Amino acid sequence: MAKFNIFQGNNLITSVVAKCLKYEPNQESTWFTEDIYFEAFFYLSKRFSQPKILDDYKDGGTWDFSVKEYTIRLHLNSSWLEVIIFGDEHKNPMSKNNFRNYSMRSPYMVKYWREQILKKSLFIDMFKEKRTKSETKVIENLFEKFKKEHNIDDTWTDEKFKEEGKENDWFDYVNNYNNSLININRDEFEKKYGSDYKNAKTKHALKTLEQFLNNMMTPIYVRDVAFNIKGNCDSRGFNKYIDNIEIKLKK
Repeated sequence: MAKFNIFQGNNLITSVVAKCLKYEPNQESTWFTEDIYFEAFFYLSKRFSQPKILDDYKDGGTWDFSVKEYTIRLHLNSSWLEVIIFGDEHKNPMSKNNFRNYSMRSPYMVKYWREQILKKSLFIDMFKEKRTKSETKVIENLFEKFKKEHNIDDTWTDEKFKEEGKENDWFDYVNNYNNSLININRDEFEKKYGSDYKNAKTKHALKTLEQFLNNMMTPIYVRDVAFNIKGNCDSRGFNKYIDNIEIKLKK
C-alpha cells in the first residue's frame, strides 16, 4: 500500500517538531533546524548507520524509520533537517480514514468536501464529461436562470457567448451555486476550528511523531560525552529507552 505524506503543507507538524526539539513554539517554518544540521548527521550516523543518499547533488542523507504503522523520515536537505511522517492510503479513496483526503486541507475544506458528498446529486462539476439525467437537469435549470439574469436569449451564438466574457461569468455563477449548497461562512468556520485539520487519525500520527522525536533527544555516548540529535547535551534525567516505542531503521 502506498505511503502518503500526511502533513505536507500543514503547520501541525511544525509545532510538534519545535516543541520536541526545544525550539520556540512560534516558529513558523521547518528551517529552524538548520542549526542542528551537522549535529543530527553525527547523532543519527553514530546511533543507527550511515544514511541513504536520495540526491547526490542536494542531500546530506536520509534515514527512514518504521514506527507503529507509520514511516518517519529524517532528511537532511541542502540546508536543514526535515521531519516527515508517512501514513497508509486507504483502499477506498473516498474514506474519511484516507490520509490523502484531508492532508493539506483546512477544517473548512474537509467540511466542504463532506457536504459535497452528501449533496452530490445537486452539485455541479464543470469538468465532468458524462452526466446522469438528474445532473443534466440541475445544470440545465441553473443555466436558464443564468441566461435570464444576464439577458441572454436564443439568438446568442457560442462565439458571442465567449466574446462577451460570459464563459467566466458562468463559471463564477456555478461556483456561487455550489457554495450556496454548503452555506458555511469560511472566515467564521476557520476562526472557530482553525486552519489545520485534525481528527483521531492525525492526532495519533502526531502523538507517534512526538514519541519518536522525544526518543531522538535520548543521548548516546562517545568517549563518555553525551550527544543527542541537537548535539552535546546534559545526560542527567534521561532514562535510556524506558517506556518508549519501538523504532526500526528501514534499510
